[in-house]
Amino acid sequence: MKRRVVQHGPSTLTISLPSRWIKEWGIKKGQELTIEPLHNGLFIHAGPRRSYETKQISVKGLSTIVTKAIAALYKYGYDEIIVEYGSPEELEKIHEIIQNGYIGYEIVDETKNTVQIRKVSEPQEEEFKTLFRRIFYFLLSYSTETLAAMKQHNRLSYEKLILRDKNIDKLADFCRRVVNIGGQTTYRSDTALYHLLEQLERLGDDFKNINKFMLKKRHACSPKILAYFEEIDQLLKEFERLFFNFSLPAMNAFVIRYKELCEQRQSKTQRLSNEDINIFFLLNGVSLKLYNLSGVTMMLWL
Repeated sequence: MKRRVVQHGPSTLTISLPSRWIKEWGIKKGQELTIEPLHNGLFIHAGPRRSYETKQISVKGLSTIVTKAIAALYKYGYDEIIVEYGSPEELEKIHEIIQNGYIGYEIVDETKNTVQIRKVSEPQEEEFKTLFRRIFYFLLSYSTETLAAMKQHNRLSYEKLILRDKNIDKLADFCRRVVNIGGQTTYRSDTALYHLLEQLERLGDDFKNINKFMLKKRHACSPKILAYFEEIDQLLKEFERLFFNFSLPAMNAFVIRYKELCEQRQSKTQRLSNEDINIFFLLNGVSLKLYNLSGVTMMLWL
């Protein structure tokens, strides 16, 4: 799409905005737009999507996917969802999802076969920044506290830590919703940011699975596994510092550190029990996800 530059007066140059984009975002005369310079152009941002969007779905007999369906609609950015249900169990699940899950969503009406869910608050960009940063905080504490629980083989701590993942899920869902409705301008690529949020949520799942496995494990982990976990914990902390204080030298050091861990893997698995090997591979999953985020991190900051 190309636009011709028009001169107005001695020093003002203008271009027209595409009509399709104007209609999609409800742009009106006199409205303020955000314009930010990028290294290869300009970013024009209209703010959160203005049009009100409603979706109706039926989950009758589909209790297995109720949570995933509502999560998908929430993250997409719908303002209102009408869910048709067929059993008390399905209704109970819908109530549980909304009570425990989605920031800004509330049940506003209910009939004998439908539930009406509506957005009751609009996410703000400053709120997004705070909660996005909090996802990293929860992941760092999740890792450190899981390691501490494993050193003591504390089953009560495992049980509590398994629930920690719900906080990460809730924040990641909210942030993905903000990204999808165009509610953030801090990071220049919504696509890369959305992918990053997906992977951060999955890191939370990894720590949850480690705690679930440890809860069933009869014996404490070997010192070799605990030492490896300490290295993974440090790698996570290094990634958090790298992301919020980005530089290419820091990225280079992070990648080198990951490759050093890879080179040591064979020696670290020698003489491990089958249970310890399972924990080892779960930890490898954490390190691999962090390494794979190096690309999107550079997309967001370079």
